[in-house]
Amino acid sequence: MNAPAFTAKTALDFLGYGNESKGYILDMYNMPHRKYHDERHLDNILRWINPDYKLIKPLLEAILFHDIVYSDQLVPPGYNEAASVALFSLKKLEQVQHSDVDVSDILVPVQAINATAHHEEDQKFINEVTMLTLDLDLQSFAQPREEFLLDCDLVRQEFEPIVGNKLFLKGSKAFLQKMLKRKKLYYVVQDWEAKARANLEWRIDNMEARP
Repeated sequence: MNAPAFTAKTALDFLGYGNESKGYILDMYNMPHRKYHDERHLDNILRWINPDYKLIKPLLEAILFHDIVYSDQLVPPGYNEAASVALFSLKKLEQVQHSDVDVSDILVPVQAINATAHHEEDQKFINEVTMLTLDLDLQSFAQPREEFLLDCDLVRQEFEPIVGNKLFLKGSKAFLQKMLKRKKLYYVVQDWEAKARANLEWRIDNMEARP
């Protein structure tokens, strides 16, 4: 694969975030309780983005903020995404004081961030940026088995301290089974579908496997 067009750091530079905001956002992703949902997760997503994409700015902001809040406690479904939306909106409102910000600059990423709370569903009436954000957030499912397994283990390292091994394995298996019941996992990047389903089926049968 060619050198990625973006990393978290270069995407923030591209969007014009200053050093203070850039440092804050990266610090949020690099909090010690994060093992999977960290800066590496952002980099892995951003490596697939075409810099010439027509809606590049709202897509980048949706990606950069979709997991900016990620609690180290057991929280209700959708809590992290709702808190991430709030923090993103606050950052955009701060920009209004210094530059012109169109309402779509806020609404498009907000829809995409909110949608990442519902990966288990086949979502309807969502815009293109949201569809691509959802696809990219699940890019790990479609990667070579070694990378996929590493990501599975990093997710495990995040959740096991909160819920314990037994509940983690039970919940993870249930989540993957729900994912496989969807009509399709990917809205835009359909080339990932078959590989992702093969990885998920393998994982359900090998829940204890670690890299």
